[in-house]
Amino acid sequence: MIIIYPPTLDWGWMKQRPQQLMTCLARNGHTVFFCNPSWSEPRIEEVEPRLFVVRQFERWLREDWPAYRSQQAQQEQVTVWCSFPKLASTLQQFDPDYIVYDCVDEFAQWAPYEAEMVRTADAIICTSERLFANKKRSSPGKKLALIRNAYDKDMMLHIDSLQPAGEVNNDAVFGRPPIERGALSLQDAVPIMPLEREGSSSAALKRAVYIGAWAPWVDDMLLRRLADAIPDVEVLVIGPEFGKPFPRHVPNKRLRFLGLKPHAELAHYIRQADVLLLPFRIMPVTLSTNPVKLYEYLAAGKPVVSTALPEARLLQPEVDVAATHGAFIELVRHRLQHPGDASARTALALKHTWEHRAAQAEALLKELTR
Repeated sequence: MIIIYPPTLDWGWMKQRPQQLMTCLARNGHTVFFCNPSWSEPRIEEVEPRLFVVRQFERWLREDWPAYRSQQAQQEQVTVWCSFPKLASTLQQFDPDYIVYDCVDEFAQWAPYEAEMVRTADAIICTSERLFANKKRSSPGKKLALIRNAYDKDMMLHIDSLQPAGEVNNDAVFGRPPIERGALSLQDAVPIMPLEREGSSSAALKRAVYIGAWAPWVDDMLLRRLADAIPDVEVLVIGPEFGKPFPRHVPNKRLRFLGLKPHAELAHYIRQADVLLLPFRIMPVTLSTNPVKLYEYLAAGKPVVSTALPEARLLQPEVDVAATHGAFIELVRHRLQHPGDASARTALALKHTWEHRAAQAEALLKELTR
């Protein structure tokens, strides 16, 4: 089968669900075209066997795709896999045999396009129980599947032996002055202003880390309260601004914003954290979300503390869930002293890999072609 992911996000921006699923489907033998919305060279790049990143979409659609469609696609069916409902009116330009709507979020700004996307789709995939229940109620008779997010085994967070403690310079990764540890270094670390804390060495601080977009659904007041409440912890935010700027003035210097990091570096930050955080506000978009980071956090065996998201509750007891700011802070404080069962967390993550999700996607694709 030929699978097209229409221009929604760039291949190299925050590796997430679309890149993960398209990679797995290509590895399963499908030919995948992942279309970037931005323009760059080369026009088309085969980043893995059968996985093509289209970097000049308009030209590809005008010149390359019609020729390919008339030759190869006569023998293979074409499926458009769309996660952005605003594109619903454009999907027929690919002349697809099937359209799959991958319903990943409940953004209010997407609501005006949702009805057309649902009508256009031959099948709908939902990433959370809430989304699935809503679609089942509103779209009777439509082919539906619940396929959550997952852990990327290529991050190797579940294999501690592949990352000996002496292999990474923690202090370079977290922007601290280097500590002598033989020949340790991290050559490609991005320089960050070193943390200075009067009366104490920053190296003695424990780390509570949130990795993800700095978006309107992140509870910044919770993170401020956490940093203020536990004096021997630094709270690190790793990820890009997304509809919300980083604060220009942060009184507590133990709350730091490191910005967007390449996906390949995230494993270093996760491994060196003491507690991993999911500090989301409770609102429609978060009630419907199934955070990718939960599975990556768990794979490392680290303690995970989340606000009261429905999908986080389903991962209890390996994920600690708090209904209030106070409870969240106390759970972090507890896990800093009592990390808990790392092996149980890793085992849970390994039951939820992208390979598992791709197998579910394959089953849906087979149903479409019957």
